[in-house]
Amino acid sequence: MSRKRIISPEFWEDETIGALSLGARLLFIGSWNLADDEGLLRFNPAYLKSTLFMYDNPVTVDDVARFMDELVRSGIVAAFTAGQTQQTYAQIKNFLKWQRIDKPQKSKLPKLTDPDARIVDSRNHSENGSANEPTNTSRLREEKRSKEKGNEVPSPPEEKPPAKQYGNPEVNLLIAALKDAMGLAALDGTVDKNRFAANGAIKKIAQTAGSRERAAQLLEHAIRSAAGDKWHSTRMTGMKYVEDNANKLVLQFPLPG
Repeated sequence: MSRKRIISPEFWEDETIGALSLGARLLFIGSWNLADDEGLLRFNPAYLKSTLFMYDNPVTVDDVARFMDELVRSGIVAAFTAGQTQQTYAQIKNFLKWQRIDKPQKSKLPKLTDPDARIVDSRNHSENGSANEPTNTSRLREEKRSKEKGNEVPSPPEEKPPAKQYGNPEVNLLIAALKDAMGLAALDGTVDKNRFAANGAIKKIAQTAGSRERAAQLLEHAIRSAAGDKWHSTRMTGMKYVEDNANKLVLQFPLPG
């Protein structure tokens, strides 16, 4: 059952919220409507797609799963499985920071503190919306079965190092947006060039936007809005173009509202 909720002006100034993609931000706001008075809700990609993005055909279930992962990684939502069927739920952290509840009703959903509740890693959302078994638990069960058979368990493959991240989160945000919108080939191919171009574009917009964070948000929205557009495909050819035409780009694709 959906519920009426409020959006505080402080929401738009929160730095953690500002670091989220537009889709993840919209999902977080929509989760308030779906959550009960204790901030608990079903956390299933197919369910959230059908209730919050029902008219957004370009947004797929996989996209929603990525938005969910963003919320979990940011620390504002805790995903967990619970109950006999081990369905996935979410607890919105600091729920009362964002909502004022009059005459709150007790939740009927499982809680994160229940004995059978298990935290779900942000990477463990499958396409059908259920949570995969946590890696450590699966590993232990595999070892137990193999020992019973007298076999040794092979060592797990080494994880690949994460993609290059710079110290400045706004630069990471802008480069990620450009990669998503235009593909890897759109970048200059040189790591330092991309970093300096992103910094240059953010600095230009920050002079009028008031802050680097706001500038990064404006540029991210502009790049994503330009994706697939004729103007984008014929004129926007790389990070260097974004740097040279940052103000023009933002004016053509301003943030909604």
